[in-house]
Amino acid sequence: DRRAIVRICRLVDGLPLAIELAAAWVRLLSCAEIAGEIECNIDFLTGATRDMPRRHQSLRAVFYHSWNLLSGEERRVLGRLAVFQGGFEREAAEQVAAASLRSLSALVDKSLVRLQKGGRYDLLEVVRQYALAGPGGDPQYGATRDRHSAYYLALLSDREAALKSAAQRETIRRLTDEIDNIRAAWSWAVQHGRLAALEPGLRPFGWLYEMRGWFDEGLMQLELVAAACRARPGDEAGRRVLGQALAQQGLLLFRQGHFDRAQALLQESLALLRPFADPALLLDPLVFSGVILFLDGSIDAAQRLFGECLACARAAGEPWFAAYALHNLGYVAGLSGRDEAGYEQMLAAVSQWRALGDPRSTALGLNYISPAAIRLGRLDAAQAFLEESLGLCTQVGDRWGMATAYRHQGLLALARGDLDRAQALL
Repeated sequence: DRRAIVRICRLVDGLPLAIELAAAWVRLLSCAEIAGEIECNIDFLTGATRDMPRRHQSLRAVFYHSWNLLSGEERRVLGRLAVFQGGFEREAAEQVAAASLRSLSALVDKSLVRLQKGGRYDLLEVVRQYALAGPGGDPQYGATRDRHSAYYLALLSDREAALKSAAQRETIRRLTDEIDNIRAAWSWAVQHGRLAALEPGLRPFGWLYEMRGWFDEGLMQLELVAAACRARPGDEAGRRVLGQALAQQGLLLFRQGHFDRAQALLQESLALLRPFADPALLLDPLVFSGVILFLDGSIDAAQRLFGECLACARAAGEPWFAAYALHNLGYVAGLSGRDEAGYEQMLAAVSQWRALGDPRSTALGLNYISPAAIRLGRLDAAQAFLEESLGLCTQVGDRWGMATAYRHQGLLALARGDLDRAQALL
């Protein structure tokens, strides 16, 4: 029963009364069944212990007792705060729920809102559920959800540049902290057809989910966007959003190894986005489609797409994509036997990523320049590249990048004739 008991305690946020009420059901139900009932309906937790005060005989009664002690303003704020999922910061509370510092402080004092270390707030899940559905349910719930969705979609889109900068690690942490709110904001916008609101966040959404390895969930969320767009075939804005959503789906499918499915979506993305004559829209499908092409052995076709991506990146003023295209052009040059030229192109790309401060892309560039350095006999340079890459990947928790660095270190050990070290690294 241990797992089910842990699940019960987590579902009720460790609230002692809730645990006591849940325990009263063990005469009739298994712990797993109790956990399932709580998930379906928190009102399952009621008790009829005679020596317990009436207001403590169910969680709802406890909540109502606390609710009746609140001022009108505190009730309104708590009802609006219930839209947050996974906690919130003070600025978000102010903008979404019109919660002043005074009202937040009062709710914390009354144990209806919790202040966490680092200044983040949250509600017990049972309090959140009752505040949403109880007598204090927000009468302007739709407007509050609109503000919530707009706030977190803007938070996501505003972090696009930071995800490719020296602030990458902190940005990933911040967005991960807010992921439940981002999911809720995303779903609300999709359900209400707010495609224009979703568009600026599509690229950072795909990048975040790719960096965190949340491939399946990312694909599902992007498919909801794609389905909403396909339901409006005559809508020009819908085609624009669809093309970008398909590009991010292609990225996640590529990272799962589903090359054929990824390439089909990336080609559809290009077909949808080319008519808009906006070079910035083409960058993702061009570069990811090019990578799949050279992995499948279509070197010339890949080179053409990378060349187009480089031209589009320069026209759009996107240095990160320019570096990505340049690096891949260098890598393809190496595959074609032009190691010296390719090596110089990859070095230039790594320098651009360094200038942007992006640790993950710098590590990727160092990983993939090392085989060219090995072929050119520059073994010490390859060693330095890979040691730096491994340090960067370890720093940001990129296990795929770490594995790639170890693989190339193994190839370097083979080139030096050290078979035991090569075997250990590989």
